[in-house]
Amino acid sequence: MHIKKWQKLYTLQHYGFGNDHKKYYGIDHDRVISPGGAEVDYFVLRISPHSVVIAVTPEQKILCVRQHRYATNEVTIELPMGNSDGGDLLIAARRELEEETGYTAIDLKEIGKYQEANGIAEFWGHVFFTKNAVLAEKPAQDPEDKNLIELCSYTVPEIQQMIAQGHITDASSICAFSIAYFGGKLSNI
Repeated sequence: MHIKKWQKLYTLQHYGFGNDHKKYYGIDHDRVISPGGAEVDYFVLRISPHSVVIAVTPEQKILCVRQHRYATNEVTIELPMGNSDGGDLLIAARRELEEETGYTAIDLKEIGKYQEANGIAEFWGHVFFTKNAVLAEKPAQDPEDKNLIELCSYTVPEIQQMIAQGHITDASSICAFSIAYFGGKLSNI
């Protein structure tokens, strides 16, 4: 079977969102021809790639954060993560790990990537991993994160159980954990 692709005719409008120095995401209003041949409007959310960090402490626990998410009005448990702002993903991973948890790691390595909401968005998550997370001497902190994030840590079986029971619902955290788990990175933890 030959899969037909959507054909973009032109972009009607692009909406960019962020502040003066960071563009977090945009929405493109495109005119396209669907695989079935219909000419239609399609809206695509375009988000800068982001880094998600699986950081294992000397106590063999994975660092997580609890925070309130405005869009869903939920307090969530997530892995440390953040937008790359269009820059280097490894630098973003190190920055987010330190800002959100107070930990650092010199051996962070990218172990995989995934697409999030690929039916409506161009949104790539890049997964970084370390087994050597240590407290930073003088951790950097994003002023926006102050009093908003609570550090927590869990064993691999605890995270598996929280995912299974619906206590961890964040897609980026679930995807990143799955990449590390099925890639064998968490087998001796």
